[in-house]
Order: sequence, then structure tokens, then C-alpha cells
Amino acid sequence: VGTALALPDLLLAQDKVLAPVAGSVERFRFAMLADPQVSAQNNRGSVNVNAQETTALIADELNSASQKPEFVVWVGDLVNVFEPKSVANFRRLAKMFKIPNILLHGNHDTRPPYEGYTQLQEELTGVESPFYSFDAGSWHFIFTPCNLEGDSEARMDIERRLLEWLARDLEASAGRPTIM
Repeated sequence: VGTALALPDLLLAQDKVLAPVAGSVERFRFAMLADPQVSAQNNRGSVNVNAQETTALIADELNSASQKPEFVVWVGDLVNVFEPKSVANFRRLAKMFKIPNILLHGNHDTRPPYEGYTQLQEELTGVESPFYSFDAGSWHFIFTPCNLEGDSEARMDIERRLLEWLARDLEASAGRPTIM
């Protein structure tokens, strides 16, 4: 028997809570950073040092670009292990960017009900749910967590609610080019 998961309403649907691109512009730039798997800042292992140094270089490059991207999407696995020291280091690195951060949940970034991850995301983006959507220019963006496992009644309920929200969101955005 699985344990019950807390299912706050905020966890289950947020759409159009971000507006990283003003107006209905046809062209804009955004950056994508995938799978940084950040560890604690004092972790001197070569992979972590490389991740930190590379992320800082990318931040410098994007911050000083003549045509800055409107936002940066972190494509999951923000940390290698979701622990306070690693999360603090990711937070530090994300704050180097002078453009809005958009977070996408990865399999290293907690399990349903996504505690910890949702707090980090809210702090960095203002979004309280691991699944949400927003419009940027004429485009519609949809973000959902990656680890939908359906291994308990409570998790299947989360997935059912997510799919119901997704159907409504897609219907409301019909006719717009959509990135999911």
C-alpha cells in the first residue's frame, strides 16, 4: 500500500503565470541548458568543477550578448542529488543569469509530490507548480515533470489531474505554435 501524497491545488495546475516576452512579437531568443547535475559548491570533483565553471561562462556570455535571450530554460536534472548543499549551489549559479530562469523538472529533481523542487522553482521563477504553461511572443510553452511513474493510487491521481489540465491548456491554446 502506497503512502498518501499531499496534493495541494497549486501543485496541479498553473498556466500563463510567466510572461518572459512582452507583447506578441514574432521573433525572440531563448537559451536552453540541459542536465547540469550540480553538486555542492565545495565538491572539487572534475565533473562538478566543470559544471560550475561552464555554467558561469554561459551566464557571462548570455549576460553580455548584444542580443540577449529573453529567458533561459533549465532542462531538468538541475542537481545530481537533491540535497541542501547542491540546491544552494544550483540557486547560486542560476542567479548569475540576468535574464529570467525557467525550470523544467528532471528525474534527479525529486519525486511526486515534488517537495523541495517546488520551493526552489517558486523562489527562482515565481511558479509554484511543477507543471505549468506560459506564452512567449506568439508561442505557447508547456512544462511537465519527467517522472510520472503511476506506481501508486496517489501518483496516478497526480497524473490524471495533470492530463486533465494539459487537455484544457492545449484546448485554450489551440492554433498557437506550442513547445512542450
